[in-house]
Amino acid sequence: MRNLSLLRNISIKYPFLESLKKCLIFSESSTSKSTKLFVFNKFIELYQLNIKDDFSFEEIFILDLFQFIDDPSQTVTVAGFNSVFNELYVILSHGYLISVVITGDDEDNEALGQSLNVGATKVASWSPDFERTVLINSEDKLFIFNIVNTDAEKLNEISLQNVAEEENKFINVGWGKVETQFRGSEGKFSKSSLKEAAVIDEDVTDTSVHVCWKSNATAFAVSYICYAEKNRKIKVFSQDGTLLNVTKDISGLHSPADWSPSRNIIFCPQTLPNKQVICCIEQNGLRHGDFEIPKETKVKELLWNSNGSILACYGTVDDRELITLWTTSNYKWYMKQNLQFDESIIYVQWDFLSPNRLHVILQSGVYRSYEWSLQVNESSKNGSEANKAIVAVVNGQKLGVTPYALVNHPPSMPYKSYDLSPHYVNAVIFPETISAAVGDFDCNSMLLYMSNNSFSVLKFDDKIGSNLQLNFENGPVQCSTPSELAAFTWILPNYLFFSWCRIDGHYFCVSRLDNGSQTIILEKTFSVDSPILSTCSYHTDVIVHVDNGKLFLYRDGKLQSMEISFVEPCVRLQILNEDTFIALSENRNLYVNETIKYRDVVSFFWKPPFVIMLTMDSQLLISKVTLSGRETSFDEVLSRGVEPKSYLITIVDDRVLMETERGNLETIVPRPFSIFQMEEKLKSSQYFEAFKMLRKQRINLNVLFDHDPDEFLKNIKTIIGDVSDSTCLLNFITELEDDNVAASMFPWKYHSNFKIVPNKVETICQHFCSAIKELDNPKLIVPLIAALVKQNKLTDAAKYAVEYNEVQTLSHLCDPLAVYKAALGSFDLVHALHIIQHSKLDPSEYLPFIHELQTLEENYQKFKICNYLENFSAALTHLAQCDGDDKFEECVEYVKKHQLFRTAVEIFHARSCESEVLRNRYVQILTIAAENYEEKQCLLDAGILFERAAVYHRALSCYLSIGDWSSAISISKYMHSDKESLVQTSKVAYDVLFRQRKFEDAGFVAYHFISDCKLAIDAYLIARKFCCAINAARGLKSDEAILQSIRPTLIEETKSLISQQKSKLATLEGYRDRLHVVREMKKHPERENNEDDRQSVISSDGSDSSSILSCSSKASSASSSAKRARRRERRLWNLKPGNRREEPSLLNAIRQAVIQYEKEYHELVPDLIKALVRTDEFVLARELETYYQEFLASIKRIVERTWSEANVPEDGAGFQDILILCPPDVASFKNDLVLITSK
Repeated sequence: MRNLSLLRNISIKYPFLESLKKCLIFSESSTSKSTKLFVFNKFIELYQLNIKDDFSFEEIFILDLFQFIDDPSQTVTVAGFNSVFNELYVILSHGYLISVVITGDDEDNEALGQSLNVGATKVASWSPDFERTVLINSEDKLFIFNIVNTDAEKLNEISLQNVAEEENKFINVGWGKVETQFRGSEGKFSKSSLKEAAVIDEDVTDTSVHVCWKSNATAFAVSYICYAEKNRKIKVFSQDGTLLNVTKDISGLHSPADWSPSRNIIFCPQTLPNKQVICCIEQNGLRHGDFEIPKETKVKELLWNSNGSILACYGTVDDRELITLWTTSNYKWYMKQNLQFDESIIYVQWDFLSPNRLHVILQSGVYRSYEWSLQVNESSKNGSEANKAIVAVVNGQKLGVTPYALVNHPPSMPYKSYDLSPHYVNAVIFPETISAAVGDFDCNSMLLYMSNNSFSVLKFDDKIGSNLQLNFENGPVQCSTPSELAAFTWILPNYLFFSWCRIDGHYFCVSRLDNGSQTIILEKTFSVDSPILSTCSYHTDVIVHVDNGKLFLYRDGKLQSMEISFVEPCVRLQILNEDTFIALSENRNLYVNETIKYRDVVSFFWKPPFVIMLTMDSQLLISKVTLSGRETSFDEVLSRGVEPKSYLITIVDDRVLMETERGNLETIVPRPFSIFQMEEKLKSSQYFEAFKMLRKQRINLNVLFDHDPDEFLKNIKTIIGDVSDSTCLLNFITELEDDNVAASMFPWKYHSNFKIVPNKVETICQHFCSAIKELDNPKLIVPLIAALVKQNKLTDAAKYAVEYNEVQTLSHLCDPLAVYKAALGSFDLVHALHIIQHSKLDPSEYLPFIHELQTLEENYQKFKICNYLENFSAALTHLAQCDGDDKFEECVEYVKKHQLFRTAVEIFHARSCESEVLRNRYVQILTIAAENYEEKQCLLDAGILFERAAVYHRALSCYLSIGDWSSAISISKYMHSDKESLVQTSKVAYDVLFRQRKFEDAGFVAYHFISDCKLAIDAYLIARKFCCAINAARGLKSDEAILQSIRPTLIEETKSLISQQKSKLATLEGYRDRLHVVREMKKHPERENNEDDRQSVISSDGSDSSSILSCSSKASSASSSAKRARRRERRLWNLKPGNRREEPSLLNAIRQAVIQYEKEYHELVPDLIKALVRTDEFVLARELETYYQEFLASIKRIVERTWSEANVPEDGAGFQDILILCPPDVASFKNDLVLITSK
């Protein structure tokens, strides 16, 4: 599908080349300015010609070869340049080998000569690795020499006319012996008929011999005349001269031959009775197809380029010399270029390093360098909606055209074929415009550049176009050599821009198409200092890119240089906007302005807002381009593998068309294109088209809603009416999910502007149901049922399914058993029966149950249904409404079986006031429930239920068991009026409270209900409620207990409390002092005096850090335990000196201590002081009050100083580190007793 587009074009006239006898051209790199020409003139003098920056030749004399020969008539037979050693090898016609070391200076060149003793040399050829040379003398003897350090060693000598060796040669490659090959319809007579094949009369007067090497230098082929059989043969030898194969029964071969570098095939011209072909011969000597060339062509030489992609056929037609270039794809050969020269060609050669560069030297001394690139000629770049995405394929005089916008799949043959004889097509130009049609041309018109330097206009719907001649305003333009014009840009209606390579320089030309006069008028030319590689347009402006990297802008009739330039030549340009363009370089770098954005890019296309690329690692990349002035961002939205060595052909709508290496066409529909088209269709309210496109591309239909939820819900009625296909709507509803599918599947599009819709599925289904009901279209019942199923409204879905006979559809949307249960749950036996009969459910399994239900009383029927549906609470509700003792007994058993005690209590309580019978049933239910809770040790619940059921003795037992002394005493008073029973109950409550360590409550019971002074005082003293103990002693008139029990306890408690406060204050002061040291160390770290201490701190820090990391790792594992978490917590707040977190650990310790002291002493100290005063211990009370005031003041000072400089490291423990920054509150102590107030 690709054509050869002329990329780099150079034309230089140098009179020295007119005397050229032999030439060898070599490029040091892929750039045109580093080309060397090694030239032998008629005096056998060797010169080196270098192309300078101004495209003139620099002439350097290398060597005079006359010093090595005796006969002045000798000439150069072959020359080869070894770029590795920078040596030039020359073989003269009398068999003399000369080796020249090229230094670039005529005085320093070293030359060595050696006679090979082979006689008069007819032809010679070097192997590609320059380790072998093959010579054939005038006697058709073949000599093979091994070249080592300029010394020639003869390896073999063979006679080409030796027929005996050919007959005995066994074919051991390819298809085997010819006699053993299957010949189809010839059958068993094939062997006898082999020698009777028709013989074509051959021209044996051409006795020239041709040698061609295999690209890996392991074999070579020789084309020669066999005089014994009077025909031309090709013999294939190994590199050491062993005969491998020879052609048989192939008549009409000609001398030129060349071995393809990319395939194991030898190409040779052949004349057949009715045509002229290039014959393909395998290494085993068998024919392997051919392709036809113009019959009048007389081939002089076949030349493959270095990578085997282009075959050059050099020959003559009607006394005119021409070069045709051929490529192959899918086993079909195409003539891509036809170069017709008006003068003789002296030399033709492909470049060794630049595969697509062809060097031509003419007899007039003109040097031409053509460099082509494989490009697709397609019309999609003009961006018009009327564009048919035409791809043109050049094949000599024929032009194959395929409009991919009009075909669904890539066709195997061109859609149309145009015959443009007698001229050949060399280039196809499509217009660049945004208009459908302008004047006589439209976006599908084609301008063809022909082999005679004329143009032809071709419209897609026409059979043939009109010819246009390129003229100046005062006459026609004459081109001295073929294909001087290149880099075409056609802007509708009638402007054509191109480059013109002339002998006197390179020009950018502006011309105008005049369809009326059938001419192209050249209006302006601008000289540039380097070959023009490519041009492209943006509206009416044209960008020109030249070989030295510069960019020029043609605007308003002026060509001016741009600030931007490339560091390497680019073969293709594409303008995105006024400030941004992208370019693909020869080295596969994709530039955005002057910056390399992607590497290893084979081809690219611009389809706003996407750039589509194929990379050398067989990846199709699509990037979304966001343009904002000079700022350009690329977001990669797709990357997928394709077949290796594929190439982009064109893009049609949402399709990407590629050509594989073997020539097949492949179509891909990328998801980003589909989303882009969906957006366009939704904007134009083409909802049904958007539905169909997403289904075709298998894209989740949630994207339709996620794209714009508000707009979708707003227009949902219009959407349903437009789609009106129940299948599409059903697919949409069944695919609904609450997640935002668009944001997850296409983040490049919706990552910043997506909207989260709560209860998405529920919202859409509600709107769907409302819209369908308003439309009242029976055809939309299935989507309505699906929407109800999505909302889990199976009862309503079953109703519609039965009404519209869509039970089968409903059974496919959800489990039919679930629908059946939903119908039962609504107590609609008619619908349930209908679902059983019209779904996949087994009627024999469900009908008996339905028939049984139909015979039952209503409440009991509902009970059976709810029980079947395992809705036990509802079943109990219906069962409780049934009359009869047997039903109540069943109800009691049902409650016990399903543990429905709480529900049963609520149900029977609601009806307990209706009758005595229901009241008694309620009491029974309460008792049963209380017994169940008592058994489960839920004694509080059991006690309450027993109390409500008037089972007071059991309620009392439950209250006493849990220590609810107030409820127990109230029940006891209600049950017994005598005081002895109340005291007995109170003692039991006292014992329970004492065991539960509720000493204050125990003292209260002993004082108020038992009236036992000793029990009350003991409980209050343990609870440290000293004033309560004194109150009990006074109330029970026991002053002796105050003196003997309470007063000694008070004195001992006071002294212990003062001692505790002193110890705790010392601990706080220790924390404060250590914290001050730590902070000072951070401000002034000790480096010299305390080196050992610092190393200890570092060691401790590292140990602690590793411990923290280790514990953190363990805590994060699945098997971490609470014990490990507590261990980590302890290590995190370790107070060990030198700990990395010592400061926050000290802060936390001080804070926790202050909070603990506040909680412990806030109520204890005032109560203790009051009790001391009441027992006449004034001195001790005053001492406690004074010290406690000092204790609080000290704590307050510590807190104020500590938290004034609080600082926490960044790698802290989270919330706890933030919490310790808040200082604890220290409440002040105010004594209301004036008797002991300090002065």
